[in-house]
Amino acid sequence: MIAKMRLAGAGWFRIVLFPCLLWVAPVFSQPWLANHQAQNCAACHSPSRLNLPAAKRRCTLSCQGCHVNPNGGGLRSRYGVWNQQRWQRSFALDALHHKKAPAPAGKQSYLNAAKGKPKSKPVPLVETDELEPTLSEYNKYSDDAWKSTALNYAEFKTHMSDVDPYHEERAMPIQAGGDFRYFIIAQDGQPTHAWFMGADLGVRVRPTPEMLSLVFESRFLNQPTNTSPLAVFTSEARVRSAYVLVDDLPYNTHVMYGLYRPMFGLYHPDHTALGQVLSGLTQRSVFHAIGIGSAPNVPFLNAHLIFPGPTTSADQSSGFVINLGGRWVTAGISLLISYWSTTTPDALAANLQRKMLSVSIGTEIDRLIFNSELLRFEKEFQPGNFDRGTVWSNRVKYRFWREQYLVLNHAFSNTARNGKAGSSNEFMLGAMGYLLPGTQAELLYVRRYNLVGSTPSTESGIQFQTHIYF
Repeated sequence: MIAKMRLAGAGWFRIVLFPCLLWVAPVFSQPWLANHQAQNCAACHSPSRLNLPAAKRRCTLSCQGCHVNPNGGGLRSRYGVWNQQRWQRSFALDALHHKKAPAPAGKQSYLNAAKGKPKSKPVPLVETDELEPTLSEYNKYSDDAWKSTALNYAEFKTHMSDVDPYHEERAMPIQAGGDFRYFIIAQDGQPTHAWFMGADLGVRVRPTPEMLSLVFESRFLNQPTNTSPLAVFTSEARVRSAYVLVDDLPYNTHVMYGLYRPMFGLYHPDHTALGQVLSGLTQRSVFHAIGIGSAPNVPFLNAHLIFPGPTTSADQSSGFVINLGGRWVTAGISLLISYWSTTTPDALAANLQRKMLSVSIGTEIDRLIFNSELLRFEKEFQPGNFDRGTVWSNRVKYRFWREQYLVLNHAFSNTARNGKAGSSNEFMLGAMGYLLPGTQAELLYVRRYNLVGSTPSTESGIQFQTHIYF
């Protein structure tokens, strides 16, 4: 979820800039990044990688392309770290030892006259000083290596550098990461609150170099009235996820079991966004589940069985979730269909149903990135009584300079924000960007209209967020 600040009044500029110097906060899985990086083969690894036989290929634009969790969010894999260090930034500072983007394949020294012959050790990556490299020099048309299938792993490794994530994934038995969030909110007629909103910390342990991972992620949440930075660690500590993951199986298949949030729909990192609110999937949503999935290059499929949590304080839902989609290199096109069906016991032990269907599409055309989702939800709030409705969400980003974007989001529902009779719409306009590796900032004007029955309400303000992630 993206931490945010809503600011109002003449002093907003001073209020925004000062906390930016003090605090930063996190990023979660953002599907639009896959649309953006789809045509950039060097976004995940050394340029000019050879292919492997179909059963052994791991190249994918699904969430697991950058995250340890196949459902997205949380700890980034070494491929995701490669991406954030070398591509998700507008500046790279030598004083901070920031990584530079790799030079195009034609300049890489590991591609020499002795092609196909194993080297005694991997060759260093040749980097470029360009902060906005020409992406056409990294796509599938710029280099035909991907059309060739390596005869064995020895030949496969001749087309990668010494810092390729392939090596790092197998050389790091323990990996840790974190996100930190700062939040300021000032709505019309309400006092301004500023607080360290939350922190996520996680670790992955790999008992074996491949296939098996043990993952645990904790989450610390804070309230607006707690202004002490340390209060985030004492207000609400909870498990974000804890699961066993067996992956790197044939055709990029995985199996996982434990506590986690299954993939569903077009994820929006702002948990107050209209679609996220009406889906009922919040920053506290964690389920006891077992999942299996596969992502062999373009298509991906995963399914999850949800069971009641191990204790009465855990979510007691049971049911299933299915996701079927695909991500294509051409134009960064994506398609996802998700179905959710669970029942949850209420205080009287009656099983209340929740069913949701999401259909989303996305693409990148030149510098414009577009994602749209149609979400249909049906939630039983007491036996035989349902809240039903449809949400249509559109998110547009225009990359105007390096990794800086203009943002336009709009969402509309045929119910009120609480799912009752009425309607609601949401409008966000502003800018966001990645300044340094692992940092992001966003400034938006937000206006929300909500009609509950015959009672309308409107709220507006400036929403600002900063974060750091590693």
